[in-house]
Amino acid sequence: MKKLWKINIVFFIFLMIMSFQNVTYAGYQRIDDIKVNAYINSDGSMNITETINLYTYGTESFTKTFKKIEKEAEIYGDIVDVKVTDISNNNQYEESESNILTDKTYYGFYNENGDFEIRWHIELENNVSQKTFKVEYKVLEFVRDDYKTVHYFYWNFLDDNNVYINKANVEITFENKPIDYNNLELEWTTMTDSGVLYPTISNPNKFNLEVENIYAGNALSVGINAYEELVNGKIKRYASEVRKLFNYAKIKKESLNNQKSIEGTYQQFNNIDYTVQINDDGSMDVTERWDLYVSNTNTLFKVFEKDYYKYSGIADVEIVDLDTNRVLKNINEWQYHVPKNCYFGTENEFGDFEIAWGVGLDSGASYKRYKIKYRVVDAITKYNDCLELYWCFIGNENELSVPKVTGNIYLPKSVENIQDIKAWKHSQTLKGVINVVQGDRIEFELQDVLSENMVEIRVVFPTNIVRKCK
Repeated sequence: MKKLWKINIVFFIFLMIMSFQNVTYAGYQRIDDIKVNAYINSDGSMNITETINLYTYGTESFTKTFKKIEKEAEIYGDIVDVKVTDISNNNQYEESESNILTDKTYYGFYNENGDFEIRWHIELENNVSQKTFKVEYKVLEFVRDDYKTVHYFYWNFLDDNNVYINKANVEITFENKPIDYNNLELEWTTMTDSGVLYPTISNPNKFNLEVENIYAGNALSVGINAYEELVNGKIKRYASEVRKLFNYAKIKKESLNNQKSIEGTYQQFNNIDYTVQINDDGSMDVTERWDLYVSNTNTLFKVFEKDYYKYSGIADVEIVDLDTNRVLKNINEWQYHVPKNCYFGTENEFGDFEIAWGVGLDSGASYKRYKIKYRVVDAITKYNDCLELYWCFIGNENELSVPKVTGNIYLPKSVENIQDIKAWKHSQTLKGVINVVQGDRIEFELQDVLSENMVEIRVVFPTNIVRKCK
C-alpha cells in the first residue's frame, strides 16, 4: 500500500526526520515532540527552525547530520547561520572552536564523509535531561532544477534515525507566491502509518505534515515537484541520477503479510486480536479479529509461508464480516481480485497458503472489522522433555504498522504446576508483555508493532498436555 497524497503537484523534497547519534558514551535518547518550520526563500535557499523536546539519559551530546552527496550530486550548497538555544532555560549556546564540547556550546562542522553535522552539549542532572532545544540554520542552494519540471526540491533531515520520535510536525512555507495546487504533485512516505499531510487552507503559501510514532530506524519523506517557478533566484540543476533515485522512491505499503494493494489504496490498522486454542491432536485453531480503516481497496489477504518444520498445513478457513455478521462465501479458487463478500483459502502460485477476501471498497472507504478463522495442522513440536508452540503471528514482510496486538493461547487442559509453562515473545518493538495467567492460558499484548517487524510467540509446556504431535 502506498502512502500517497497527490494534489496535481509535482514537487520533490525529501524530509527525513532526524538521524540522531549518541556521542559521548552509551545512553538513551527520545524525542517526545519535534516541530520543524521550513521557510523556502525566493532565492532558492531555505531557513529551518527545529524545536526539539528531548529526553536524554546518560548521553552528554546530541548530533544531527546532513548528507551532502547523493548519487554523486550535491544535495545543497552549504549550511550557514547555525544557532542552538536551550529554550527550557533561555540559554543561547556559543559555538565551540572544536568538536570537544563544554557546557552551553555547539559545533557545526563537516565530518570525514563530507557531511555537515550540528552537535551540541547536554547538561545532565543525575544522569538525566529533559529539555527543549531550538536549532536554527540556513540551507543554501536548496531548490534545484531536475531537467523535467520547473523546480524540484530535495532535502534530507538525516538518514538513520536512531531515536524514537513520539510526535513530529513539519510546516513548509513558500515566500514567493501562493501555491497553485493544480500545478503540483505532492507525496509523502514513511514507515509509520499515523500521519496526515494537508495544505493550510488559511495560508496558500503553506502546507503541514503531522506524524506520530516514528521508531528508530525509520524515516519520514516528503516529495515535491513543481511545474511552476516557486522561487526567483538562480538555482542549480540536479544530476539525472538523483532525480531518478527519488522519482521512483515510492514506498509500497501493503497490509499484513503482503496484502494486495494498488496505487491510491490505503489501509490502517487499529488493532489485531488473536484467540488460539491448542488441540489434543497437536493442531491449533486460530481466530484473528482485524479492526482497520480501508480505502480504495478491492482485496485483503494474508499469506502463510510454507514451513514443514513448523506446521503441515492450513485448513477449515472461514471469514466473517463482523460489521454485518455475514459469513463470506468460499469461492474455492485463487483470484487476484476477490468479489465482495467472498473469500478463498488455498495454495498460491508460490506454493504458500493464502487467505484472501473481497472488501468491495474499490472507490470507497470505511472502518471494517473481520474475523479470520483457520486451523493450523501439526502446530506443536514434541521434544524429549517438553512440547513447543513456536508461531509467527505477524511476519517481517508486514508493511503496515499495528498500534495494538493482543492474544490469548489456550492449552487443551490445565497444567498442574503453572511454573512448568514458559512463554516468550520475539519482536523488535519494546512495548509488550507475555504472561502465563493460569494453568491453561497464556496472554500477550504488544503495542506499536511497526511495519516489517515480526511478532513471534514461543510457549513450552509438559509433554502430557497434548496426546499427539509431530
